[in-house]
Order: sequence, then structure tokens, then C-alpha cells
Amino acid sequence: MSGVLVAKLILSPALIALVTLAGRRWGHGAAGVLAGLPITGGPILFFITLDQGAAFGQRTAVAALIGLIAFTAFTVVYTWCSRALPWFLALPVGYLAYALVGLPLTRWHPDAPIAALAGAGALIAGANSMPRGEDPARMALPPPVWELPARMVAAGGVVLLVTSLTAWLGPGWSGVLTVFPIAATVLGAFVHHAAGPAAATRLLRGLTLGMLGVAGFMVTVSLTLGRLSLGAAFACGVAAAVASLGLLIGVLRLGRPRMASAIS
Repeated sequence: MSGVLVAKLILSPALIALVTLAGRRWGHGAAGVLAGLPITGGPILFFITLDQGAAFGQRTAVAALIGLIAFTAFTVVYTWCSRALPWFLALPVGYLAYALVGLPLTRWHPDAPIAALAGAGALIAGANSMPRGEDPARMALPPPVWELPARMVAAGGVVLLVTSLTAWLGPGWSGVLTVFPIAATVLGAFVHHAAGPAAATRLLRGLTLGMLGVAGFMVTVSLTLGRLSLGAAFACGVAAAVASLGLLIGVLRLGRPRMASAIS
């Protein structure tokens, strides 16, 4: 087994596991924000660039920024559907929204700054359009022993699938699928089942806002690939993601206490 394949199988699942454990320690909203780090999109883009080259990776990063609009469609539709539907029915409706929005986006090819503004604007608008309110008092179900392994397998499977089909998909679909809502699926659906739709909404609101970190990562990588080495470009992207999330948390705590409490 090659080192690259081992990395694909380990990196994203390990990051999903860390976010899951953080959620158990600090709450669903905090887990959502932390999941906004490029825990699946970052590894996918890295392996795509490693396989296809910097130019392809650059176009994929820009397409991923546009794909954040489709990601937001999923989280908004899922949270509203979760009020009336169980998780296993809300998920396919959310996926349908993602596909219907994502398909035309693969034909849009803006410059990186325009793509970043469009993606970030969609995330902010989407987070503010999600339902509010609390579930009736209920006792959260303890997580089953298979929950964490299932989340990790799902994350690793998406990384393998997208990176294996990159040459066939092209940078447009590869970019949109780079931000496929895998974390939103594995985190949101489990929380919906265990703690109810309001808890899932808090998590997905936090995750949607947290994806601003992914936006920071993608736009930085798109602008530095080809100018810096692969490692340096991705290091700058990670730094931009962390800085974006730090700024987001500061704004929420200082300027938007209502929103901050909604994801806590």
C-alpha cells in the first residue's frame, strides 16, 4: 500500500474523530465551528494537486469556493426538513438541494476573489436563515460504540472517491465535491438522531459559519499555488483557515452574542 493511499485513509478520518471528541467536550455548536476547518476539503485538494498538478489544483480550489453555495443549500434545507422529518428522510432532500444548486455552479468560472465573496456571502446568509427554537425537553441518547468509526469511515470514503475520480470529473465537479457536506452529514445526522433537530441545527449553523475557514483556506491556496511550493501554499491555507475561524469566533462573542449563544 502506497504512502499516499495510507494518508488518504488516515488523515481526514483522524480529523473527524478529533472534531467529534471536541463536540462531546464543548457542545454541538463548538463542534460545528471546528468542523469548518478544512478537515476533508483540505486533504482532498492536496491529493488532487499532488496527482494533477498546481494549475488543476488552483482551478479546483476556486470551484470549491463556488461549491460552498451548494454546501449551504444542503445545510439550510436539511435544518428546515429536520423539523418535520427524521434524519434518514431529511438527508436525501438535503442532497437533492446540494445537487440542484451544485450542477449549474460547475459551469461558472469566476476569479478567486469573486468566488470567495460569493461562497462566504452564501454561508453567512444561510446560517442566518436556519430555524431557531428549542426541542421539547428530552434526554440525549448516549453515542453508540459504532458512531465514531462510522464517521471516520464516511470521511475516508469521500476522500478516496473524489480523488479517484478527479481526472474524469474535471476541476469544476472536483471542486464542488471537495466541499461535499460529509462532515455535515456524519455530524448532523448523528446529532439529529441522538439529541433532536434543534441540537442538529445549532451544530449545522456553527458548521456553516465555520466553513468561512474553508473559504479562507481555498482562496489562499488558489492564489499561492504555482507561486509557492505545494507544502508552503497549503501551510498558508491552513493559517488562513485558522485566522478566519479566530476572527469569526471573536465577532460572534463580541459583536453577535445572540448568534454566539445559538451555536453554543
